Amino acid sequence: MQQLAGFPGINVPWDKLAGVAEELELRSSATAGYLADATAAWSGLQQAYRQPETEAAVHTALDELVDPVQQWQHALASARSVLEAFVTAGRLLQAESEELAAAQPGLAADLAAAEAAEAGDPAEPGGAQAATTGRVTAFNIRAEQLWRDWQALTEQTVLGLDAIRGGTGGTLPAASLLGTSSLPVPTWADFTSGLDEAFGTLSPEDYVRSMQGLSDGELHAWVLANPEAAAVLAANKLPVWRPSGSPEAIMANAMAGDNPLTHEGITGIRTAWLSLSPDVRERLLLLYPAVFGNLNGVPFANRVRANSVTIAGYREAVSSQQESHQSGSAEWDRLETLRKGLDYAADNDVQVVMVSLEGDGRIVTMEGNPGPQTRTAATLVPGTGSDLGQLENYTQRLDAINGESSASSVSFYWQGTDLPDEVPYNATSSYNEEGAPQLAAFDFALDLEIPAGTAQPMSATAPAVRCSAPLNARASTPPTSSTSPRPALATMSAAPRTRPTRTPTATGCRPGTTRSVTRRSGAAASTAVHSGKAAAPATWTPSGSRLVSSGPRTRSPSWAATPTTSFPAPTPPRTSRALSRAPTSACSLVTGSSPARSSPTRRTLPMATLAL
Repeated sequence: MQQLAGFPGINVPWDKLAGVAEELELRSSATAGYLADATAAWSGLQQAYRQPETEAAVHTALDELVDPVQQWQHALASARSVLEAFVTAGRLLQAESEELAAAQPGLAADLAAAEAAEAGDPAEPGGAQAATTGRVTAFNIRAEQLWRDWQALTEQTVLGLDAIRGGTGGTLPAASLLGTSSLPVPTWADFTSGLDEAFGTLSPEDYVRSMQGLSDGELHAWVLANPEAAAVLAANKLPVWRPSGSPEAIMANAMAGDNPLTHEGITGIRTAWLSLSPDVRERLLLLYPAVFGNLNGVPFANRVRANSVTIAGYREAVSSQQESHQSGSAEWDRLETLRKGLDYAADNDVQVVMVSLEGDGRIVTMEGNPGPQTRTAATLVPGTGSDLGQLENYTQRLDAINGESSASSVSFYWQGTDLPDEVPYNATSSYNEEGAPQLAAFDFALDLEIPAGTAQPMSATAPAVRCSAPLNARASTPPTSSTSPRPALATMSAAPRTRPTRTPTATGCRPGTTRSVTRRSGAAASTAVHSGKAAAPATWTPSGSRLVSSGPRTRSPSWAATPTTSFPAPTPPRTSRALSRAPTSACSLVTGSSPARSSPTRRTLPMATLAL
């Protein structure tokens, strides 16, 4: 079955661009005159200014500008030539694009009719069907040629502009006799922020061409200087119609269904991603930053780069939305919470591996860089009442846990799911059930970042328990265990060292409110740290059949009736996955080790950095 090939929809304000080229020509011609006029005026100082120690420097102060001004004049002339060539060739390609766009609907209708006729009598295609086939073939040849010509022209233009050097002041002394360099280095990121005013609204592809090849620091500066462009890119989604074999089609197939949530699917996404060339991957990251910046299976370093665009774009979008709501309204307050977190991430160049504006906001940040050198990986998961606006607070908590930075350690703040706003919202397991697949998928993605066998074994010395519902709620389902080819994790729960642990109450043990440390003796030592109030001490007995609270029992009838909850002996699980997959029991067993029994009044870890 034949299909019509895609082609670039070219819509460039060529007249405005040609006008800019003419302006560059005028500026280039006038540059030498500007320096001549300035030099003539400055020469009057030779008689007016007399000071033996400095007069020589003052009288000749403009001499060092001669070479940079000449270089600037040449740079302007070179830019004019590149733009003129782009305009001349681009007009022809846009005309071809418009012809193909005009022919596409009729040809698509003829193709559908021909296929229907062939389905009715495949033995006799007929002359009309053969003619349609020929027209489709010719159309596809033109479309493919247009893709090649347009890509070659844009790449040639980008290379031509990128090759322009000189006139920026970089050749001047770092500190002249009178102070600093006479010419400032222009901020090109700020310069491009006026392109919308000069050329009208640009397409996402137009923006990406000016972003490709930028370093991470340059890209960060670019999106901060061009928030409107970042907002356009952050809102950009994969097209519904994708040419077969295109990068968009390859990645759409890889991420279809629940693939971003399963181990096999995430591995397939990584394979598909690495099958693309570096240039294509860079284009996808910048063109669809919110898509690939949040996609499990894409390398974390790539996701961080894409999300530098997403963060700036979301911040601009949220600020724009706030203008349409009254200050103090519920929606304005929600947007303000989102903006607060986005401000912190953007202004502090936070490494973001996932961000969403859904609900109260979702975000996953990273400190350090995972890789073969990684020996310890830590994850801080917040609890009830957490939202995107508290990013700064939780980042500081994570810093306190991390202590001194190390190249062998990486840590994450994981708020990748919706969290309950109030304690009563924990009455059901809905939040755990919704967040479990997201946290497990994050763990699968992290596995791909840290090669197996690179971590030194670590052991747990404290009880392994995580609460997934208030203690006065009856356990209805035993915890879910998971298996993995990697060694099992061990989990430690600890209260702050300076405070006694609270006894079990209706609010003393709720989703995400236990400070826990997870240590991995496999590919990396992984830590899952749950902020908030510590749960009552509890111990899994060596028999592996009971989860027993070693703290004082409360007067709650439901707790008094079921002080001990029995579970089947579990298979040693991957702790971070077990943490996320124990949605309904009062307290969920999450490790297969037999840790030592803790004190009923205080639990202390041998890691001082855990005392927040």
